[in-house]
Amino acid sequence: MKQQDTLQEDLIQVYGLDVFGLPMDQMNLLPAGEDDLETVEQLAELEEEELAPLLPFLLIWMRDMTWPVSLALKPLLLRSPEMIVSGIQTVLSDEEDDPWHTHLIEHFIMEMPRAQQLEFRDHLVDLIDHSDKKRNPLRAAMLKAAKTALQQMDAE
Repeated sequence: MKQQDTLQEDLIQVYGLDVFGLPMDQMNLLPAGEDDLETVEQLAELEEEELAPLLPFLLIWMRDMTWPVSLALKPLLLRSPEMIVSGIQTVLSDEEDDPWHTHLIEHFIMEMPRAQQLEFRDHLVDLIDHSDKKRNPLRAAMLKAAKTALQQMDAE
């Protein structure tokens, strides 16, 4: 329950969303924990319009790409990249979570079609330009990912 409470706080902090404001049938479609692969299988059967209101809640699971649920959700989220652009942009605007930024850049932005990648150009430049340049390995990994993504965009 502690993990679920932390995710609830993150949803409110990052998105201003409250999972308890969802209808019960949608709330039951959110993973209950890092190993809840059965729920991901149910999500995979949804149509895009049914999945759309859940996407901000599902992006929270991308904070740690070692969780089984994160790896299972990734192809589902990339199925409609245009639907997760604004959610990822919101997370990138939060300067406090370098590992999450790194995961989103490496596992999502760099794997999106070029049209969606370009929507992140300004966010990536801002991350690089406004980084405090601390000798923090987590910040260094995020900056490297952002620079690599920009190079990939420029090469195409």
